[in-house]
Amino acid sequence: MKNTCNASVGSKGFCFYKATNGIKRHLAVDTLGFPFFTLCTPANVSDDAGLIEMLIRNIDYFRAKPVNIPKITILLDNGYHPDKLSEALESVYPNVMNKIRFELAHFITILRQELATRESAIAFTQYTDTMDFLRETVRQLYGAQVACYSGRGGEMWRDGRWTVVSKEKIKKRFKKGKIKILLCTESASEGLNLQTCGVLINYDMPWNPMRVEQRIGRIDRIGQTYSVRRQ
Repeated sequence: MKNTCNASVGSKGFCFYKATNGIKRHLAVDTLGFPFFTLCTPANVSDDAGLIEMLIRNIDYFRAKPVNIPKITILLDNGYHPDKLSEALESVYPNVMNKIRFELAHFITILRQELATRESAIAFTQYTDTMDFLRETVRQLYGAQVACYSGRGGEMWRDGRWTVVSKEKIKKRFKKGKIKILLCTESASEGLNLQTCGVLINYDMPWNPMRVEQRIGRIDRIGQTYSVRRQ
């Protein structure tokens, strides 16, 4: 039996699933630990698709929620893609994002734990939209110590906005310790040498295992500063 929990029970509530005998049982739990929404799907249904179906089946709950009270916080774990979730939900109920918001529970917890003992971290995702979502959340905690590396080039937070800079500048600032967290797409999985970084976080996993090895190869190299810890 596989049990994936997307946040601690002691936080704002969480969603998880149990997969056994070919069935994945999705369950949303409120802040008191009581079942809120449930859904059963085939075990091969993706996390995104399962959560979308569960929330859409209960969309009337969000329609009935007044807009003048705080948004409902939905905590997400690694592997979920908030941009896809928002797009799917808004296609059914255009005003839904005025009533709910997504937060990254486990990802932020891992970052805080690892950065308590390591100087920097690199996090990979497959999609630029997901990277953009991650950076807004992480920037609120770490400010200008967060940078991005993608097909758009390098990006840094300056004067209240994201500014495009050269990838070479991102690499130099990261190695000097001026950048603490580097958020990347697959553009960084080749040709980027960051031996000074000891923490690699896979926010989501590519279908090709060689892609994962390429990611790991960015920090698991001769001359690395730390023994590598993979999340």
